[in-house]
Amino acid sequence: ETAFVQGYASALMTKTGKVGFVGGADSGGINEILAGYQQGIAYADNGTEDVVTYCNSFTDPTIGKEYALQLIVNGCDVIFGAAGGSGTGCAQAAEEQGVMYAACDVHYEEAAPTAEIGSAMNYFENMVIAFIDDSIKGDYQGGSSKEYGIAQGAAGYEFASNDLVPEEIKKQVLEI
Repeated sequence: ETAFVQGYASALMTKTGKVGFVGGADSGGINEILAGYQQGIAYADNGTEDVVTYCNSFTDPTIGKEYALQLIVNGCDVIFGAAGGSGTGCAQAAEEQGVMYAACDVHYEEAAPTAEIGSAMNYFENMVIAFIDDSIKGDYQGGSSKEYGIAQGAAGYEFASNDLVPEEIKKQVLEI
């Protein structure tokens, strides 16, 4: 859900019509994030193109930066990093190159104080609390999965503390 919102926000913010995605790995969880992001881009319905790459690391900011720089050279002016610690390098590249950064799970105020548009937040502590509450109520079902999302307070979208995103776009993003 939050990646969808991030994709929508990215599509509204791009000036080149091209946004990039740096995933930490070509894996199920990351590809679910990518799918949500791409659906959000499509929902904006403004012809935004996305370019996808995987840096194959969740711990190496240097490699994340290299991959982000490649996307920037290829015309992407919004970079979405879903790469854990490697995302710090993506944020640094965006800040240094004067493009925008779409964050995942946390904010990057130090690495990208003027580049971050917002973060697709997952409140893992709320997921754990919801799981415990379900267990206490007897709603736990072993061997099955349950999704905790925006409606359950386990996820959300937060704009960066800078003034990069215009109020009109913030309004559109908050509406969805």
